[in-house]
Amino acid sequence: MNALTTPNKTLFLSYSRRQTTWCNDLYTAIDTYTHFYRWRDNKIPESADWWDSICLNIEGCYAFVAILSQDYLDSVYCMGELEYALKLNKPIIALMLHDVDYPQQLNEQRLQFARVNDLQMPQVINKILSACNQITLGYMQDAYSTDIHPRQHLRPRVPTPKASTPTPEEDAILNKQIDEVTVHGQIPTRDLMRRYNEEKNRNIRLARDLLDKIAQRQDVPIFFDVDEENKELSVAEKRFAEEERQRQRIKQVSGEYDDLAHYVSTARPQSAMKAIKRFIEAYPEFGDPQDLMAKFRPTSKSLMPAPFDWIEIPGKSYSIAKYPITNAQFAKFIEAGGYSTERWWTQAGWAQREKGSLTEPRYWTDSKWNGAEQPVVGVSWFEAVAFCLWLSETTGENIMLPTEDQWQYAAQGDDGRDYPWGNDWDCKRCNNSVKPCNSKVTTPVRHYEGKGDSPFGVVDMAGNVWEWCLTDYDNETNDINSDATDRVLRGGSWYDDITGYFRCDCRNQYYPRLTNGDRGFRLSRFN
Repeated sequence: MNALTTPNKTLFLSYSRRQTTWCNDLYTAIDTYTHFYRWRDNKIPESADWWDSICLNIEGCYAFVAILSQDYLDSVYCMGELEYALKLNKPIIALMLHDVDYPQQLNEQRLQFARVNDLQMPQVINKILSACNQITLGYMQDAYSTDIHPRQHLRPRVPTPKASTPTPEEDAILNKQIDEVTVHGQIPTRDLMRRYNEEKNRNIRLARDLLDKIAQRQDVPIFFDVDEENKELSVAEKRFAEEERQRQRIKQVSGEYDDLAHYVSTARPQSAMKAIKRFIEAYPEFGDPQDLMAKFRPTSKSLMPAPFDWIEIPGKSYSIAKYPITNAQFAKFIEAGGYSTERWWTQAGWAQREKGSLTEPRYWTDSKWNGAEQPVVGVSWFEAVAFCLWLSETTGENIMLPTEDQWQYAAQGDDGRDYPWGNDWDCKRCNNSVKPCNSKVTTPVRHYEGKGDSPFGVVDMAGNVWEWCLTDYDNETNDINSDATDRVLRGGSWYDDITGYFRCDCRNQYYPRLTNGDRGFRLSRFN
């Protein structure tokens, strides 16, 4: 390999102007403690195109060192450098100088950062050298591009700064600029207009002062409509004011979130979860970017009373619940306010809940059906979906009713068998009323375990209760919000006396709003 195809050992330092002092120390330390070269923008030759120089040195660098701070994230130039380095597949060394939200571009690459705000410079150098060791291995394995030829055709345009509220120091500079371009009216009107056109999309305050000066001139060209420009600038000022209000609100909410993170680090788990939920409910658009809830969030297996387990279906992207949902498990949904929390219901489901004033399943207090390990019955499709949405939110797992295809494959496997256990009917392998068997009620979900299991070990896929599936019976789609007349039921029940109902491929349907004593459900989890 020659010099043009092998990256030299230069580290490109990308930093915000306000971190110049720290970057100076790092610049010196790299030279003192390592064999690497280093490049930063103070090495741009006079009269050179500064953006082309930056892009050229990113193209030729060994690794791109991003010194992260809030000022870095707010700088369109810093983020432009980072995005170009990512575009060229350059190795990135991310140094977290201040605690800030990790850039989405790096988060998407699952790139680990090094926190350096409390480290001495030799310790920072150790972090960089450790990263460089991994990068060298990456180059050896062709994980990074080694092409360092200039690539003008790929270079992005110079980033355009967004309008923002100036700091007091910037305010002084801005006032000086205004004075320079308007002093004593000596600047020709055409020059004021040109400067105005440059500034009106990037510095609204300066543009307003310029336009006010232009409006006082007597030699404004006929094509330049001051009134029209004033209207457009007024709209821009309102937009900027709203953007600034949003920025301030985000800053305020971000600060409150930082306080929340500190609070939950020492709070009792129950208090921490309540605090996080209150924050998310108050600021749904902000969410929980650090996933603070994960530390306190239960899993479905820890939350659900026994018997509960998942069966992962080999070669597929889902797991299915080993048993139908029991009364003891459904009670957790009721205790969590399931029938009074609208966000866990579809729009149509909530309308039905309101219409029927539902507070529990239809047979919830009937001792014939409400044993702890009996499958919950008397639930509509809407109630089953609400349970899934509650459990998904509570655990962070992607839980829903199984689709019809998922249900059948979990029951049948690849060999096309008629029943979960094989091709021969046997009424003693499941809860049914096919003679000579004659069931009168649901059985605990473990009653037939080991007798009628599917090829994957899923229990009660035939008999006991018909199981709601996600699928629209007529259109065979899986949208929970579609206006389906019927939803699919699978598996047969304790009540049925025809063997065909228990076949793995038997389709049944029912109105999603209605309930019965032979209908329940089980869960699917999308991996």
